[in-house]
Amino acid sequence: MEHGAYTREWADHSNDVSDENPLANDHVWRFMMRVTHVNRRAARTVIAVAAAIGLVASAFVAAPAQADPLGDFTRVPVTKSRANGPVFGVTAGPDGSMWYTRYWSDKIGRIAPNGLAREFSLPSDVPSTPGNGAGLFEIAAGPDGNMWFTAFFDNFIGKITPSGVITTYPIPTPNSHPYGIAAGPDGNLWFTEDFTNAIGRITPEGVITEFAIPDVGSTGPATITEPADCIVCGYLITAGPDGAMWFTMPGASRIGRITVDGAITSFPVPTKAPASSVSNPISVGDITAGADGNLWFTEPNDNQIGRMTTTGEITEFDIPTPASGSLFITPGPGGSLWFSEYDVSRMGRITLAGAITEYETPTASSEPGLGAAGADGNIWFSEQPLLAAASGSTYPGRIATVGTGVGPVLTAKVSGSGAVASPLTCSYRNTTGWKVASVRYQWLRNGLPIRGATKQAHTLTALSSGSSMRCRVSVTFTPALTQLGSISSGVRVAR
Repeated sequence: MEHGAYTREWADHSNDVSDENPLANDHVWRFMMRVTHVNRRAARTVIAVAAAIGLVASAFVAAPAQADPLGDFTRVPVTKSRANGPVFGVTAGPDGSMWYTRYWSDKIGRIAPNGLAREFSLPSDVPSTPGNGAGLFEIAAGPDGNMWFTAFFDNFIGKITPSGVITTYPIPTPNSHPYGIAAGPDGNLWFTEDFTNAIGRITPEGVITEFAIPDVGSTGPATITEPADCIVCGYLITAGPDGAMWFTMPGASRIGRITVDGAITSFPVPTKAPASSVSNPISVGDITAGADGNLWFTEPNDNQIGRMTTTGEITEFDIPTPASGSLFITPGPGGSLWFSEYDVSRMGRITLAGAITEYETPTASSEPGLGAAGADGNIWFSEQPLLAAASGSTYPGRIATVGTGVGPVLTAKVSGSGAVASPLTCSYRNTTGWKVASVRYQWLRNGLPIRGATKQAHTLTALSSGSSMRCRVSVTFTPALTQLGSISSGVRVAR
């Protein structure tokens, strides 16, 4: 089924600034792994990212921030109003910022390389489910330089530009409840429909196609209220190492694979099927691709992390802490993967060989969630502490980082004399340990993009005389088509 898109556009132009100062300018979760217990580290209440401004073109400058020591936690300042609701998706953007969603309050947040946070509201004409909001959940970097997100309750896919312009695209199937979203190798975004037996594909232009998931020989309840109720529904999705998209099917205890042409197959996972009496049961949760060319996934019910080859061979690793509440997993620098342990307030790290280390978050009952690596080398993740208030329980939503001991992992630099009519060259240093799939360049004059200046080399014209020139590098990596961005220090052009 292929359908055109109806769009709504909106932009918040208040306090607009240039890229030189980029920011002034219960679907419950779970997480897990095998573990060497590490003592709690003190949180450092500092801004996790600082802008690096320098004028020397011939040397690498600091990335947005150094990676924290392994296992150290840092609280990242974001809007603390309880009315803003829980933070869910946290991921890196190609602009060098970190992006996140507000599940109940219809906001998309951006944390600039200088550490400042700003939130953008959905357009006022976008309908919102009373009491729940649109249900903004996962957010992913697209191949077009924009961020794309799912609206679980309001049944649309959204797009937000780096400057905050939002467009929404309704999903043709009513009440499909889109949940996971990820960029694909075909230049499109792919998403799961949590309450419908289909995987969706949306082009950068907003054209949506839905592909039905074949029957797997069993049925669920007539009324779908949880992911496990829909036996042939997808949950979370990732780009695989084989040019296909891979997704979890918690109701069927299976992992699905869909080619970019829409052909779907699935593999059974040796985990017990969720019991209908269990609240929000998840047999297989999140999935991502590792630097080893395998798929890695969580098994919350069995308290394990799974590793699967592209031919379906599975190895499972027990999580030492019982009932850890594992759900989300993401690749980290150096080859290891990181996962959150929602029910025991820990972050876990697993090597490609299956060795697990746990790190307690400094705040009890922090309930860590969905996260991703940043250009600083840290793992950024959401926290959902449940706070009691006179008006009832609230989820204020916070963001924190845990140090990997590796980083910064992406650093841009500019080389050249800075004389008019001479060339500048943009280059970068990558220490992620991931393979590079593609690189995009953008030249900035006084923090603003120069139209058409998207090559690695840029010849200075008289228009740049006296200006500060920077370059922005956006790199797409395998595994999982992860994107990171970095902005260089400035080079002052001679008058």
